[in-house]
Amino acid sequence: MLVGFSACAASLDSPQVLETIVDRVESARRKEKVPGAALALVEGDRLLLARGFGYADARRKTPMQADTRFNLGGFTKLLTAIAVMQQVEQGRYRLDTPITQALPGLSIENRYDPSSVPTVEQLLSHHGGLPNAILANNYVADPQADLTPLPNLYVSQPVGQIYAYSNLGYLLLGHLLEAHDPRPYRDIVRQSVLAPLGITRVDFAPAEADSRGHGRRGKVRPDIFPRDQSALGAMGSVQDLATLASWSLREDPGPVLSADSAARMQSVRNEDVPLDLDNKSGLAWQLTNLGRFNVDRVLRLNMVTMQFRGLVLLVPEYKLGVVILANSSNSLDFVLEQGRQAMDDLLRAKAGILPPDREQKLPGRVELPGGAVTGLMSSRYSTPLGIMEMTARKDQFDARYLGRKFRLRPRADGWFDIAYRLFGLINLRFNIIKEVLFRPVQLDGQHVLLLHYQGQDFLFGTELNGTTPQNAADLAARSGVYLLENPDAFSERLELKSVELSHEDGVLYALYRLPMFLTLKPKIPLLPQDRHRYYIPGLGTALGERVVFNEQGGFEFSGYEFRRKQ
Repeated sequence: MLVGFSACAASLDSPQVLETIVDRVESARRKEKVPGAALALVEGDRLLLARGFGYADARRKTPMQADTRFNLGGFTKLLTAIAVMQQVEQGRYRLDTPITQALPGLSIENRYDPSSVPTVEQLLSHHGGLPNAILANNYVADPQADLTPLPNLYVSQPVGQIYAYSNLGYLLLGHLLEAHDPRPYRDIVRQSVLAPLGITRVDFAPAEADSRGHGRRGKVRPDIFPRDQSALGAMGSVQDLATLASWSLREDPGPVLSADSAARMQSVRNEDVPLDLDNKSGLAWQLTNLGRFNVDRVLRLNMVTMQFRGLVLLVPEYKLGVVILANSSNSLDFVLEQGRQAMDDLLRAKAGILPPDREQKLPGRVELPGGAVTGLMSSRYSTPLGIMEMTARKDQFDARYLGRKFRLRPRADGWFDIAYRLFGLINLRFNIIKEVLFRPVQLDGQHVLLLHYQGQDFLFGTELNGTTPQNAADLAARSGVYLLENPDAFSERLELKSVELSHEDGVLYALYRLPMFLTLKPKIPLLPQDRHRYYIPGLGTALGERVVFNEQGGFEFSGYEFRRKQ
């Protein structure tokens, strides 16, 4: 029996329910050629199931077990957040303490408002405005014992204005923990968070028995590990996560945290952020249901690393949890679908709750979210995947995005539905397209493009119109093909070798093609902050980040250095 779980029987222990889930997971794993996976199901403090599927190492035919460890990637953030909340309870700082006050000597450049500094809570909820990460050497062959030194920090988004997922923010929180405790980060987490729960095998160093990562053809890949340990570095099993999930479902989360602190972590912390719309977040936890379950509240953690995929789903109202992990780079759809279906089965068995109709049609009328005012369609929107360009066709719009053409067609309620035009000629309607609507609006002082999906609204893009044309000589001097000078494990996995800069209508663009996604061609706008520093415009994750040109004619982005091809 696992520490932290009782042995009493539960109605959900029905062999029929659990066998159905196990059989479906294994069938999907084989069909989708996922080398190995692990699944755990919990009800309150009871472990209903913990099972491995396939291989931890396909080359050696090593069976996957329930206690096989994976790199837990972004799940590490939950451990960091719990440790931070412990220090808050101890009075070492408050959630509303500016991070530069809690970490004296720290400075963060802010081009939007030099007086605005992210608070501890904003970092925990991904509203601190920091860039996503320093990508260069983000993955290493040998993870270090110490936290990565902090780089020169700047905010890429206005502090507190929008959710922008940031591994860098959680690296900063790791340094915050060490600044207020004599122990190193990994000991703080192991001794103060994990040990009280009886979790003894989670660590921050790999071991020979750990699951190996596999490529898209099922081949074992060389081991690489995240550099930023307080954001991505923990190693653990599906059983370990099941114990953590069960603790998260307790009404009394002692001795790790008080009930008030646990409730803060699991409650919506961004109700007063208009641009977040239905993208709800707690502290570390995501709280956006996406209409996939007929319950009031779902806690979600997603994990995507270079080698592993994972999902934790909790429904506190019914004390149910699902944890699923997989060990290949092409297993995200498998993880998301099998995790969702497992939770559907648990809700049906325990409470008679049926899943929503996955094929439901879009409603005939969709209201605007509160605070939004209808706006005119702009010709260009900046998104996390590049520019979306609009061309008016009477009352319709042709959209070009990622090298593809779409047609936006108006509805009576002011929203636009979307059709994909293969080669600009053939109308196709994929399942996802059938569920999506767009609408240009003004919200919180911004001209943005909304996306409506599964009954909820999200910010899709930010207007790029109205930018001052850049100096023609500068644009010409910047244009050309640039070669990556400092490749690493991350860039090699992405097969990123070069970037092309070109200009159009007074704007500089970065164009690149990843061989692993040959059909997608991102086109990223770059606007000048000053003569040498440019930034990616837009609101949200991975936007607002810097490109810095040097005197030798090259540029640096997120630690990667590019040299202009002669």
